Amino acid sequence: MSRASSPPRPAGASRPVRRRPVLVLLLVVAAACSVHGGGSAGIVAPSDAVRITSDGDRGITPDTITIGALVYRDASFAQFGLSRLGGRPVAQIAQPFVDDINEHGGIGGRRVVLVVTEFSPITPADMQTACVEQAQDKKVFATIGIVGFGAAGERCLASHQTPVVTSNTSSLASLRADRGWVRQTSMAQDRMVKDWIDWMVSSRVATPSSRVGVLHADTPDDDALVTDVMVPYLRQLGLDVVAQAAVSGDTVDTVTTEVRTAAQRFKDAHVDLVIPDLDFLRTYAFVGAAANAGLEARYTVSDLGQMSLDATTNFYPRSFDGTAGVTAFVPSPSGDAVPETPAFAQCLAIYQAHGQQLATNPIDRLAEELELAQFCEHLHLVARVAALAGPHLNRASFLAAFDRLGQWSDRVTLTGPLSFGPGKYDGPDDIAVIRWQADCGQGDVSCYVQVEPLAKGRW
Repeated sequence: MSRASSPPRPAGASRPVRRRPVLVLLLVVAAACSVHGGGSAGIVAPSDAVRITSDGDRGITPDTITIGALVYRDASFAQFGLSRLGGRPVAQIAQPFVDDINEHGGIGGRRVVLVVTEFSPITPADMQTACVEQAQDKKVFATIGIVGFGAAGERCLASHQTPVVTSNTSSLASLRADRGWVRQTSMAQDRMVKDWIDWMVSSRVATPSSRVGVLHADTPDDDALVTDVMVPYLRQLGLDVVAQAAVSGDTVDTVTTEVRTAAQRFKDAHVDLVIPDLDFLRTYAFVGAAANAGLEARYTVSDLGQMSLDATTNFYPRSFDGTAGVTAFVPSPSGDAVPETPAFAQCLAIYQAHGQQLATNPIDRLAEELELAQFCEHLHLVARVAALAGPHLNRASFLAAFDRLGQWSDRVTLTGPLSFGPGKYDGPDDIAVIRWQADCGQGDVSCYVQVEPLAKGRW
C-alpha cells in the first residue's frame, strides 16, 4: 500500500519485499478465504449465557485473566514449500505486548496469561478443533483470532460462548448470526462492497454504459454476498451486470480450467469492467486467462480477496497498471505490507524494548511485522474494553462494553480509527482511494499510490 506522505519509517522496519517470497507467504491467505459457512443454531446472546453482574467467570481468577490466541500451524504451508510461517513462534511475538500490559497493571489488576492454539487455515476441521480447545480445554475468557480463522470458526466459538476479537472479515449476516460474540477489526464485507460501488459511481470508474462482470469465489458466504448485496446494489445504482463467474478450484489445474471458462464468458458478454470478490491468486490467474482470451477489460479492487494490498498484487502484470479501488487499510509509502503509522512505530518500540529484534530475512520479517501489529492492537483493545466493563468483569459485561466504546484509535496499527456500538460488530469506517502502478521506483516492486486520503464511507 502506498500514500503520498507519512511519518518517518520506524527503526528496524522492513524494506519492500520482492515478488516471489510474498507470493509463497500469502498463498495461505487465498486458501483461507475459501473456508466459510456454518450454522447459527444454538447460539445465545451473551447476556443470556452469563449474568452481566456476575463477579466471576470462565478464564478469570482473582489474580489472572486468560486470553486465547489462534495462530497458524507451521505444517499448514508445507505443500507450498514453506516449513513455517516466519522465523519466530507467534507466542514469542505476542509476549512483549502481554508483558507491557502486565507492567502497566494488567487488566483490572489481573495479570494477563496468553494461551495459544494452532490451526491450519486450509483445513476446516482444524478450525473446529481449535475452537473446542480454546473454549472447553483452555477455558479462555476471550480469544484473539487471525485472518483465515473464518466465519465457520467464529461461529463455533460463538456457539461455545467465547468472545472473539479478530482481524478476519465476514459478512454482516454472519456477524449478526453470531449474536454479538464476535468483534472484527476489519470492515465487514457488505459495507466494503457498498462503499466500493459508491466510489465506482462517483469516480465514473463505472457508468451506466459499462458492461460489468462480477468474478467471485463459489462458497456459501461469497455466493450470498454477490447475490444478495453486490449485484442488487450495482443494479440499484443503474449499472449493467452482464456476466458473472464463480471459481471454486483450489489446485492449479482446476483454477486454470475455471478461469479460462470465466474469461471466455466475459469476452462473449463484452465485459469491459471486472469486479472481483475473489482472492488475489485466483484473480491473478483470471487476469492471465483474460489476456490470453483477448478480453480487453479494466479492473477495480477492494479489500475483498486482499486485492488492495501491495504484498498480494506486486507480482501482477504491467497491464494491471492504473487499476484503482478502495481500501480500509492505512496505505504505506514504501510498498510494504505494514503501514508506517505512529501506532505501528509505538508497537515496534514496545517489541524491541522487550528484547525482540525483527528478523533479517524479508519473508520472516514481513510475517513478524504483521503479527506484532495485530497482537499489539488486539491485546490493547481487549484490555481497553475490559476496563470499560467496570468492576463486574465477565464475558457478558465485556461484550456489552463494546457497545459503549465508541471510537477507539489507541494502538490501531492497520486501519483508521475503529468504532463499535450497539449492533455494530466491525470497527473500521474510513476508506482510501488507491491506484496500482507497475513501477514504484524501487526496482521491480509494484504498489498502490494513494489517490484520496482516508475518509468516512457512507455505509
